[in-house]
Amino acid sequence: MLQDIIINLATRSSNKVGIETNKGCYTYQQILFESTKVANFLKDKVKPNDHVGLIFNNEPEFIFTFLGILMVDAVAVPIAYNAKKEEVEKMIQQCDISLYISLKPLYKDEQKFIDYNKIRKYKCDSFQFEDNKYNRENSLACILSTSGSTGNFKAVMLSHKNIVENSIAHAESIELKKQDKFLITMPLHFSSTITTQIFSCFYSEVPIYLCSLPIFPRKMLDTIKFNSISCFAAVPTFLNVLVNAFRNENSYGKVKLCIASGSKYENHLHEKLVTLFPNITVLQTYGLTEASPRVSIMDKKDSKLTCGKPVKNVEVKIIDSNGEILGDGSIGEIHIKGPNVMMGYYKNEEATKKVIVNGWLKTGDIGYLDNLGNLNVVSRQNNVINSGGINIYPEEVEEILMNFGGIKEILVLGEDNTLYGEIPIAYLTVNNHCTINKELLKKFCIEKISNYKIPKKWFVVKELPVTKTGKIIRDSPKDKLIIEHWIF
Repeated sequence: MLQDIIINLATRSSNKVGIETNKGCYTYQQILFESTKVANFLKDKVKPNDHVGLIFNNEPEFIFTFLGILMVDAVAVPIAYNAKKEEVEKMIQQCDISLYISLKPLYKDEQKFIDYNKIRKYKCDSFQFEDNKYNRENSLACILSTSGSTGNFKAVMLSHKNIVENSIAHAESIELKKQDKFLITMPLHFSSTITTQIFSCFYSEVPIYLCSLPIFPRKMLDTIKFNSISCFAAVPTFLNVLVNAFRNENSYGKVKLCIASGSKYENHLHEKLVTLFPNITVLQTYGLTEASPRVSIMDKKDSKLTCGKPVKNVEVKIIDSNGEILGDGSIGEIHIKGPNVMMGYYKNEEATKKVIVNGWLKTGDIGYLDNLGNLNVVSRQNNVINSGGINIYPEEVEEILMNFGGIKEILVLGEDNTLYGEIPIAYLTVNNHCTINKELLKKFCIEKISNYKIPKKWFVVKELPVTKTGKIIRDSPKDKLIIEHWIF
């Protein structure tokens, strides 16, 4: 079903460019041809439902391989382009990968390796491939690793229907135009890149521009400037680096849309971003790999930063600790239902049953719906600090503290305390070796934060640990944080 999108595009808009890079471009017809070449190369090497890995940087070959795997009714298992051999080995073993395709061997058993250069040389003179013609919509399309904010590995199974319906729902929400051009800044193996960038752009007939990673701020801005980029998506961590490096530049007026995902996009960042991109609209989203990933997104007319309303065919409800549905403004766990909810965790039925109950996905995230139906995410359930019987949502405290000058990143955690059970403590990094003024910080906290929420200890650290998606790892052992000095 997913591959039908490119087949239809090659018929309808065969000569229109679908992928651009700094080395050239590919029309939809060429994308289909290259994908078919992969399929014909694989057809005698894999069986339907075999798991086939693919390891590429942000290159067109990733897309050709992904589609080619699906064309032979196999299952695509994307692996991070910068994964170490041990990580590749773990993915191959845990996801039962029979073969993997890349430009170099990254696993001890080289019999499992297919060199993409051999596929390049493979002679394929037509677009024909064997099509079993059965209904694929509910069959497994891909397996994606996820860590969330905990850093713990799980393998998420997504069906063709999961990705197709979610990519269309996202595309219709952001209303891309055919004259747009979408820059991909995130790794292609992410669920958000596959669903809400590659396939959403295919659905909207919007060309995507691929850059090899890592993409540094100057490289990104030059790419935008010289390639007429109008839209892109990014994690707030990257946007923060971007605006801090080039806050005085403002020659990027052609950019009209940014999709912020992966973590919370905050007001202080937004104020800086609009100086760099004066005509930009930023849409904050909410999603998770288990939801294909898009759950909700802001409307372009929204003036207040929220995670927006659920996308088409997705339901959201807020549940308290007793399983009761809460009303507007009441904080509880976010549950979702819709065609985007994953098939389950691969080979982990126990974990699947814990998070999918009667068709509803228990996200583990804490939030509320406002009176307009917009979703507001407050915290992860496991992140909540219980201090003296009162819940403290660390992300809420972090968002406020990011407005204090000099703080680059901040992580608020709970520490065991004999009197209160837990107390909040703060670990932070600073901009350009700034010195944090203790008295000014105390004054800021007293003015902006309720007393019980104010961190009781403050540490400046060399760096905060992040996942490969740029999310801060909240359950990283505290003794792994290299403390440069104690503020108070």
